[in-house]
Amino acid sequence: NGWVALPVLVLSVVGILSVLLLDPLRESKEFPWAGKFTRWFYRLLLPLTILLMISIGVRIADYGVTENRYFVAILAGWLFIIATAYGFFKTRSTRWIPLSLGVSCLLSAWGPWSASGVSLRSQKAMVMEDFAKLGVLADGQLIANSQTIDPEKYAGLRSRLQYLFYSHDPLIFDAMMINFPDWAEGSRVDSSSASNFRFTSNQKADRLLESLAINSEVAAYQSYTLQTKE
Repeated sequence: NGWVALPVLVLSVVGILSVLLLDPLRESKEFPWAGKFTRWFYRLLLPLTILLMISIGVRIADYGVTENRYFVAILAGWLFIIATAYGFFKTRSTRWIPLSLGVSCLLSAWGPWSASGVSLRSQKAMVMEDFAKLGVLADGQLIANSQTIDPEKYAGLRSRLQYLFYSHDPLIFDAMMINFPDWAEGSRVDSSSASNFRFTSNQKADRLLESLAINSEVAAYQSYTLQTKE
């Protein structure tokens, strides 16, 4: 449910910071516990990093990559390497910890391998796959295909569209909507504030699904109930 990453990362940050601060006392005879702590912390951290890698792998497999999941995956891999190197090998210099973390941050900030680039490709690929399965994608253009789908699938598709509109590009699907002349008129997203931008991005996702005539079973049932009452 997504609650594995936060406690493991908080523990890792506090623990590694403690290890770095205790490093001058590692060989001290007056404080023998400091050396034991610095050695055993990494060894005990290793199973948690494996758990973290499994949990984020499951999330990415189910829902694709987002910036947050990308960073968690990078940190999980980094923690695994650090825990292995400092827990089971005679690695003494602590300078590799901030140096390797800094390099990881820089690599994830720019280029096609960046968090933004990877998450955009991942989420768009999942949306395009959903469109193809639903039969609303033909020759690179979107078409309407009236259908009612499972609420969970509908919610997943809607969530990915909201994410793409809000986090990446509000015009990402405009070039594929030439079969809908009215789409361009209402495709503008209000960016005057963050709250307006999110709200109108969500509205745009709903409008896209409505244009493609994709409904959820829940929405169809509610609509039918309303009509029968009227």
